[in-house]
Amino acid sequence: MYRSPEPAAVTSFRTGAIIMEIKKKNSNIHCSVTQCKHNMVSENYCGLDCICVGTHESNPTVPECTNCDSFVKRCGTEC
Repeated sequence: MYRSPEPAAVTSFRTGAIIMEIKKKNSNIHCSVTQCKHNMVSENYCGLDCICVGTHESNPTVPECTNCDSFVKRCGTEC
């Protein structure tokens, strides 16, 4: 039986406030891009309900021509 992960506590570097971010693994969306804030990090899954897939090519022919348009860079100390 799947058990939802505990909420992750995130500290805002600008205000010092603690922000609770709740992520739930979507077992239908596998993702290994740990640089994305929607990635579950401990598992290769996305935390979004759905994603948008796009392309940067006029005639995509291979997987490398596609992008996850739902990607958002994960913040670190540089945010």
